[in-house]
Amino acid sequence: MADYTKLARDIVEHVGGEKNINSLTHCITRLRFKLKDESKADTETLKNMQGVIKVMQAGGQYQVVIGSDVEDVYDQILLNTSIGEKNESESAEADHSASGNKKNSFMDKMTDLISGIFMPFMGAFAGAGLLKGFLVLFTTLSLLDKTSTTYTILYAASDGIFYFLPIFLAYCSAQKFGAKPFISMAIACAMCYPSMTALFADKEVAVTFFSIPVKLISYPSSVLPILLTVYAQSKLEKGLMKVIPKDYSKYRYSDS
Repeated sequence: MADYTKLARDIVEHVGGEKNINSLTHCITRLRFKLKDESKADTETLKNMQGVIKVMQAGGQYQVVIGSDVEDVYDQILLNTSIGEKNESESAEADHSASGNKKNSFMDKMTDLISGIFMPFMGAFAGAGLLKGFLVLFTTLSLLDKTSTTYTILYAASDGIFYFLPIFLAYCSAQKFGAKPFISMAIACAMCYPSMTALFADKEVAVTFFSIPVKLISYPSSVLPILLTVYAQSKLEKGLMKVIPKDYSKYRYSDS
């Protein structure tokens, strides 16, 4: 059994130590660091470290490729340090104030944004896609009947993440934009609520909100509506926090 604790400690040490780390996330195979100063990272030592496949610097991130054990190493880093996961606004402020950092290009920022939103649940996404493929295969070979309850259950398991995609995107985009994640998820749940879907499907109903005409779209399985909504939410929350009385701070949400 691999010593994930030692590997995690060594990686943190050779990326410049805990104080050099602004934030940390992971995807299916790699740790994604946002460092204050990438020049402090000992890239050559990391590349030759047992348990590390390779090291990459892309999209404003310092990426250490671990492979299938990445989640175990990530968990050990969080257990043995106070790094945690900072939201995007905190990371951005830290990056801006850190000396010696170059300004990211537009493509770097877009790469960082897209990977930060989609990569955290890509494993579940891929698993659901594989299950969908197997269902098509089994029904084509007549090994499974589409009218059976077994098919219904398996189809729900494979299609659920696609149908409720806005909820997954809400949480991840809230982390990136610095919004309250559970409020973002609540908004996404409202978008996917059955009565909202029914309103879109019923073309004969004129939808209004306080007498204002509303043009609905099919929100389940959509991407852009929730991303734009959470971005607007993050800006609104930051504005509201400037005018909310200080005494209210003890009642503030702690979900982000």
